[in-house]
Amino acid sequence: ASIDVGKHGSITVRDDELGLVVRYPKPEESGGSIGEKIVSDTFRQLIASGRENGTFNAVYPVDGIERTLSFRKISTYPLYVSVGLALDDHLADWRGEVRRMALMAAIFFGITLLASWLIYRDWLRRKEAVRELARQELKFRTMADFTYDWEFWLAPDGSFIHTSPSCERLTGHSAEAFYQDPGLLNRIVH
Repeated sequence: ASIDVGKHGSITVRDDELGLVVRYPKPEESGGSIGEKIVSDTFRQLIASGRENGTFNAVYPVDGIERTLSFRKISTYPLYVSVGLALDDHLADWRGEVRRMALMAAIFFGITLLASWLIYRDWLRRKEAVRELARQELKFRTMADFTYDWEFWLAPDGSFIHTSPSCERLTGHSAEAFYQDPGLLNRIVH
């Protein structure tokens, strides 16, 4: 009773003519009565060929369930013990694990796809921001560099951030001179 062969598995003892001596667990369907000789053709052929042990897959004629069966002759007695495990019972845990792993893979794939989409969207937004900044800078340069008047911007520490090219025409000093010497403006403006 401590042996678990699953819902559709069985352990049988059969005589040398393959008549059923005993079966565990007791079958609910017909074909499990003592003396009955209902077995698969494969089992019958293996015994007829003189095999004393073996393993094979077969569909049981009574219930149509595919099982993996192993059998062995009991030494000098004309009896065979066979253990059959239904593939559905035997693989149920494995199939459940496969379903859980497939679900985990699908969730991982979904999260990866979502993260990729969010990263791509952020990348597009940043790319557009860089383009807009370049357009604004072009407008600024056009306005600042081609004006006739001298324009300059100072940082809070008094250093030059920008000076228009017309500074040389008005002051006699290049824009580079103002960047290198922030005190130059104070010296030339009265």
